[in-house]
Amino acid sequence: MMTSGMYTTLRSLAPFLLLLPLASGCGRGVVHIKDNEYRGMLIAIEDSVPEDYSLIEKLQSIFTNASQYLYRVTRQRAYFGDITILVPRSWSDRPQYEPQTKETVDKSDILIDQSDDRFSHGNRPFVIKTTPCGELGHYMHLTPAYVLNDTVAAPYGPYDKTIIHEWGHLRYGVFDEYSDERSSQQFYAASNGEIEGIRCSTAIRGRFYDVVRQTEGCRYQDGLPDGNCRFQPYTEDTRGEHGSLMYSQQLQHIVHFCDNDPSSPLTLHNRQATNKQNQMCDGRSVWEVMREHGDFEKNFNPPHNVTSTVPTFRLVKESTKRTVLVLDTSGSMDSFDRISKLARAASNYISRVLEDGEQLGIVWFDRQATIRSSLLVVNNQTRSELLQHVPKTASGATSIGDGILKGLEVLASTPGGNMILLSDGIETHPPYIRDVLQQIVDANVTVDTIAVGASADEQLEMLAQTTGGISFFHSDSDISNALNDAFIASAEHGKSARQRVLQLLSQSLLLQAGESHNDVIFFDSSIGDNTDITIGYNTTVPRVVMVTPGGRVLNSSSPEYTNEASFNTSNFHFKGYEETGGLAVNITNTHEEIQVVTFTVSTRVRQGQPAPILAHAQWGRSSVAFPLFQNLFISVSQGLSPLLKATVKATLEQPGLTEGEATRVPLMVRDNGAGADATKDDGIYSAYVTNFTNNGRYYVTVTVNDNAATVVATDRVVGVGAAVVDDGGVTSNTQQTVEHFQRSTSAGSFSLTGFAPGTDILPPCKISDLQVTSVGYKVVRLEWTAPGDDLDTGTATTYELWMSTEFDPLYENHTLTTPVTGEMLAEGDIMSPAASGTAESIVVKLDRDGDVTYYFTILATDDVELRGPRSNIVSVSMKHVQQPDDVNVALIAGIVTGVCVLVVFVAVAIGVVIHRKKRRGFIVTIRKKYLG
Repeated sequence: MMTSGMYTTLRSLAPFLLLLPLASGCGRGVVHIKDNEYRGMLIAIEDSVPEDYSLIEKLQSIFTNASQYLYRVTRQRAYFGDITILVPRSWSDRPQYEPQTKETVDKSDILIDQSDDRFSHGNRPFVIKTTPCGELGHYMHLTPAYVLNDTVAAPYGPYDKTIIHEWGHLRYGVFDEYSDERSSQQFYAASNGEIEGIRCSTAIRGRFYDVVRQTEGCRYQDGLPDGNCRFQPYTEDTRGEHGSLMYSQQLQHIVHFCDNDPSSPLTLHNRQATNKQNQMCDGRSVWEVMREHGDFEKNFNPPHNVTSTVPTFRLVKESTKRTVLVLDTSGSMDSFDRISKLARAASNYISRVLEDGEQLGIVWFDRQATIRSSLLVVNNQTRSELLQHVPKTASGATSIGDGILKGLEVLASTPGGNMILLSDGIETHPPYIRDVLQQIVDANVTVDTIAVGASADEQLEMLAQTTGGISFFHSDSDISNALNDAFIASAEHGKSARQRVLQLLSQSLLLQAGESHNDVIFFDSSIGDNTDITIGYNTTVPRVVMVTPGGRVLNSSSPEYTNEASFNTSNFHFKGYEETGGLAVNITNTHEEIQVVTFTVSTRVRQGQPAPILAHAQWGRSSVAFPLFQNLFISVSQGLSPLLKATVKATLEQPGLTEGEATRVPLMVRDNGAGADATKDDGIYSAYVTNFTNNGRYYVTVTVNDNAATVVATDRVVGVGAAVVDDGGVTSNTQQTVEHFQRSTSAGSFSLTGFAPGTDILPPCKISDLQVTSVGYKVVRLEWTAPGDDLDTGTATTYELWMSTEFDPLYENHTLTTPVTGEMLAEGDIMSPAASGTAESIVVKLDRDGDVTYYFTILATDDVELRGPRSNIVSVSMKHVQQPDDVNVALIAGIVTGVCVLVVFVAVAIGVVIHRKKRRGFIVTIRKKYLG
């Protein structure tokens, strides 16, 4: 992800680089700011939305008002300058609709899409954001009902305030300042010992409310309000504007973002509140994050008086996808059987991936480029013609630039279009990529690049990034099916989820003579249209036998089977595969020698299915300059609802030391709200990628399957995680089991430079989920998730736990506060961390009670004494903790100090306890643990 400090470097590059999104790899669009105007914003209407021109008119009204409000809350620093609205291809033509160039649904900043009535997140606006504080989110989601119906929108607040609240997530990378209804952290302890509701700022007044009894006032348990208690802000307040827009945009008196300016106490940031903003942004206010953001840092875009903040709107209608293949046929493509692998992948792309009605052209290049096929509308007849232009031989030198120019010539009839550029070598003859780059940018063409082998030109990734494309890499490994994956992924570029080809499996197998491979492919009820089971081979057609869930046997005699001998490919095609469950597959190598066999299963969403199961992988960065690291994000959902506890496996392909060599290692991906993962149980499975072995290109493949614990959380949104609250304030917690399913996907590739082997410079990652889980008399239980030795990989060496009775010293410089030592623990150990991802728990003894608040923070160190950042800060008050009677005090004191107590005294104490009323909370826990 691009950090704010990189923007100065970005502005010093060539002019075309200004077209890059601020956070390459995560932000979907190309929004940029110039002279206080946000330019290049894209609102896309998904194809399933019924035609209604009033939707466009209402969007124009909403974002016009939001622009004016943005100008106000950014203190005259920003507003929306121009906005493009992408209209579905299925809608009727209108004179005001311009032709599509680079605008696509998957690059939209705001997506207008239907909600699924089966799920309870309904019409709530949200931003999908998996990224750290201060970095771009992915996109904003609005439903047509929310946009068109003021009554539907009203519970979320005024349109302008709601849109800018979500813009804060999307653009500035800030988080909510309220507490998620599902969180156990609804309150925090203030420095005076009082329990406070989580809010920003503390100037917001309200009440404690029991949402079950529906009464004011709450019951306390273990020193805290019980799980039914909520803080409810007063909706009317006559003190003027106060509070923070990221807390509650519904409240009339909330107008501004919070800040750390003490001269404005009504909007002063509450850094003690245990909310997501403080957790993820280290206690910084929204404005502190914004001042460090690339849009405003170093007084970039200072306050400016403007006469109008009304955006210019442009309406663009989606058109048929136009693509040109620009394929390297130079002599090096004969190495490692590259040209044959290219032929198989390209033929599969033409025969089975492209949709009827799309347009495709083909260019070959070596020392010079030639147009082999102009754009043809894809249908059964033209597929055969296009297949004749798939290269099967290779010779000559390399001029990638000439290939690009010929590709632009194929697409020249209409602005925009897509190019898939594949090459395995370094440019040897002009024109070079740098010579034609400006022409590509001017033509509004998106270029996806496929680098084949370790020697492929290093500028390929830059070309894809500059034009908004994706980079892919095939390592020449016999067990890699990356070429086929790359063509499929590129074909789905620009399409909505319901239109894409979904891969269930992608494998490359190395089978000995006579060896068989057995597998089971699970089809769920959301898929089945245009299903293809494709087997590629080197020499001899493998024997394939399949048995459907209903018992039907499929083989080479089945009507669904074809063999394309010229491309060494066999295929079973089903226009509509109706059965659900496991399809048993047996593949046997009938060749007398070892043979590479590729095995791919692809399908599409079944007609009328509103909520297919989807898996999508994405890198945080398109390139990594060491010592920076990489992030991997994998979203798993049914429609928009997250799938929790799925089996998600990511395999990283690392570059070898020689051409054609690669190693594969597993990555640990988690949805636990710790380490690389921003939010627990939001359907985003995340990982830091730190296991680098060499400079070069890295590639990842991902498989997703269900297991006995997998559920779909119908009350949440993937990538958001927050629950929806009904009118009574009670959180729904609807989880449903899912049928057997599987998916396969890839994030593409990224390149690593500057790596120094043997260098340990990565500390343990920040612990961001420290929390108080129970409180007793002079004792508190703290829990967190263990980090690793290198970020969230491996095992840390030790913990440092710090405490104070004041917040500010711990926040400003925790090393000047009190370190917690082993003697201060009643339970647990801070000297021996568990493996990364493990739940950790300790019990800390406290020396004071009454009107006192204790604050805690923790960090981990590794084996070379690198110290991770300190964690979020948590607090506990002793004011509302019930003091036990003397006999229990003596009993607990004996336990926690390790004093040897006489057996007779223990027996008497137990007898006394039995005859006394049962105590609540943590004292009972301690007694049970130590006395049985």
